[in-house]
Amino acid sequence: CFMNMDGDLEDLSNKFDQAAGVTGVTGVTGATGVTGVGNGKAPALVRPQHCSSLVKWSADHSDLFFGHATWDIYSNAAPRIFKTYTLPVTSKGVTAQHRVTFSSTGPWLSSVDDFYVVSGHADLGITETSNTVLNANLYALVQPKSLLCWLRVIAANRLATDGKSWGHLFAKYHSGTYTNQWQIIDLNLFTPGATLLTSGVLTVVEEIPGLVHVGDQTKYLQTHGYWPSYNVPYYNDVRAANGNFNGSWSSAPRNKLFKLLQGSVTSISTMQQVMRWNNYRTTPTISGGNPCNAIACRADVRSTGTHPQSDFGAIDAKLSSYASLMDETSKKKKNTLTVFAEMGPSHDDQPMFCWSSSPVHPVPPHHLHPDCFGFGFETLVPTVLKAAAQEEGGEDELF
Repeated sequence: CFMNMDGDLEDLSNKFDQAAGVTGVTGVTGATGVTGVGNGKAPALVRPQHCSSLVKWSADHSDLFFGHATWDIYSNAAPRIFKTYTLPVTSKGVTAQHRVTFSSTGPWLSSVDDFYVVSGHADLGITETSNTVLNANLYALVQPKSLLCWLRVIAANRLATDGKSWGHLFAKYHSGTYTNQWQIIDLNLFTPGATLLTSGVLTVVEEIPGLVHVGDQTKYLQTHGYWPSYNVPYYNDVRAANGNFNGSWSSAPRNKLFKLLQGSVTSISTMQQVMRWNNYRTTPTISGGNPCNAIACRADVRSTGTHPQSDFGAIDAKLSSYASLMDETSKKKKNTLTVFAEMGPSHDDQPMFCWSSSPVHPVPPHHLHPDCFGFGFETLVPTVLKAAAQEEGGEDELF
């Protein structure tokens, strides 16, 4: 149980480390929010920034890419496991074979990273980046009569029929713990080659204690060609309640980096390069000399001084696209659940990370790890789909 609560425990720990007491806080689950929040003291333990993600509509309108890089301590860089669950799910009287494939670790029943591809009642791509609760007064709104984040994600993945319903299912009984920004890509609403995106292609959901904001951001994707996510709330009401300073979303280093890099994405390989990017010395006005002001953080290559070295950074990258997932050559369009993933700290622009030469001392525990993380991207397709294709006598339709 505690393993599955990994993300939620960070906020629960902060809640119970805080002295009780809230000034002018109101709010309920769903569309209503938190108003009149006083500036509480900072959390006892500030969560380190976790993850980068990007949704990119190709300039020629032929494809829709989405990718995610998990940031964590290097002790969690292995063993990394891609899991696939298959089970029948009935929603509104209709039973569909629900499949979900996701990056995960050990005994976790959900991703927690988070990166999912879903098929069944809907064909969705789902990612998130975490947002730290800055206003500790909000923790008074974290109540026991709720469902933790990892449970609500599983329920939303299984029952959602589109991005909007995913957001509203996720908001039910919300806990206000593991507060994230979620991006839900509805693959069934995307049409390759169309110059106008259908409403609902991209839904963005943000949660803090007392407030879940669900919004359609397809118009933003249409206008800018991409959606970046990097641990700063986008919605004004979420930022105001949380205490993020004005302009924090647009001034964040990774906002500027994604704006600079997203135009290079034209294929799976170029998307891979962006999600593993850490050539921070080439952008000194953005990075400020900090290799964690990059898409894929590498805190172990920091210089001494204001940016001390640590065993922390981007420990993987996962990505896919409409063209990679949705096979339209068969009689019935199918979701192949094809994902491209790479394990370990990024080494495209920085030296390969090896435990034996790590500058971080003392070297933390790293059981079942290779010494060096020199892996490349692998193409991952659930074996269950190969078996299903063989049963239908049409394996060549999928693979």
